[in-house]
Amino acid sequence: MKTNLLAATSLSLLSLASFASALTGCSSSSTNPSTNEVPMAISSSPRDAAPKVAPADADALRDANDAFAVELYQTLRATPSNANENLFFSPYSISLALAMTYAGAGGRTATEMASALHFTLPNDRLHAAFDQLDLALSSRGQGQPSAEDGEPFRLRVVNSLWGSPQTTFVPTFLDTLARDYGAGIRLTDFTKSEDARGAINQWVSHETNDKIHELLGQGTITADTRLVLVNAIYFNAAWESQFHPELTRDQPFHAAGGDVTAHMMSTGGDFAYVERAGFRAVDIPYAGHQLAFTAILPDDLAAFEPTFDVNGLKDLLSSMAPAIVHIGLPRFEIPGASFDLKDALEARGMKSAFGADADFSGLASSERIQLTNVIHQAFVSVDEHGTEAAAATGVVSGGAAPTKINDVTLDKPFLFLVHDIATGAVLFVGRVLTV
Repeated sequence: MKTNLLAATSLSLLSLASFASALTGCSSSSTNPSTNEVPMAISSSPRDAAPKVAPADADALRDANDAFAVELYQTLRATPSNANENLFFSPYSISLALAMTYAGAGGRTATEMASALHFTLPNDRLHAAFDQLDLALSSRGQGQPSAEDGEPFRLRVVNSLWGSPQTTFVPTFLDTLARDYGAGIRLTDFTKSEDARGAINQWVSHETNDKIHELLGQGTITADTRLVLVNAIYFNAAWESQFHPELTRDQPFHAAGGDVTAHMMSTGGDFAYVERAGFRAVDIPYAGHQLAFTAILPDDLAAFEPTFDVNGLKDLLSSMAPAIVHIGLPRFEIPGASFDLKDALEARGMKSAFGADADFSGLASSERIQLTNVIHQAFVSVDEHGTEAAAATGVVSGGAAPTKINDVTLDKPFLFLVHDIATGAVLFVGRVLTV
């Protein structure tokens, strides 16, 4: 079975003053052949391909990202426009894009961003930890079997920065981008706002396999824009234990607005499982057992959601144990629609970054900069496609096999997340209210 998950996040920053000067310092304006001859503002520092990160720092970043993921979920699900809707987003994409921006923040702006994102590490150790995590995720899927479409397991996390040639970017900011994120800044004429918007949207579409076509809507780029940071994630993998198409049946899905017909897929075997008062959860690994889809089935979603916090997430993931589980999972798709995270981030305490008192003095030295938009879009599609090699792979557990068969039939509203098993990084979070 193949699952497609992808997301893109964009942050736009505008200038509060019209004065600017040419690029200076140890950064350079150059032409980079890898970006179709686009002039770049880029540090001469190479990417650190082997960052020295203490295990405690890696754990601190994981905990920060997990806390941000759950809190942002709570904020988004409480937004009136999302009240009765399926929900899907990539907290990792958002954290990563904001972390690059945080590298240039100072004063109260930096303090508020750190609090909202739960960053506790000093800057150098924080960005090194992101570097290590990004490199680890980039290695996933190597040598894994192909999905039914003939393409291998894919997890691609890419960053792209687009900046005004009028702006003097601080050399240490460019050093951090190059060393810890492998990125430079593509110099872009934002006075031709629609051309710039089209170029960024085209890049996002390419990196997400043409699933996200228009991350930035009309009006999001203006002549005042100074920097746009974009992160895109594309994920495509087969299940390790196949859902056989011949077992798929039409059956009711008990949506909040009334029953609808779901194409319920079915499989069974040895899976990581946990049961607590009020919910059951099961981990469904992808081919190679590097990432997993965690399905959380509450007895009552409306009662469960307000209680779901980062401690509950940690307990859930750490308490799972091998069990014999029958899984019923509906086919579903959540099409991506761009939404502005400004209100959600301000609600998490990140206010000054969007105001006239924003301090991004570590990003640009030629003018005052403030954040104007944080735009995110994600798309997920789940169906039965997979490979015979994946279907033949099983999860082997030591000890005697349990005799109890646990049932997790997701025939009513449920939550799900996709996480990297080795690092614990939560890449995607979603809610299915109807199919």
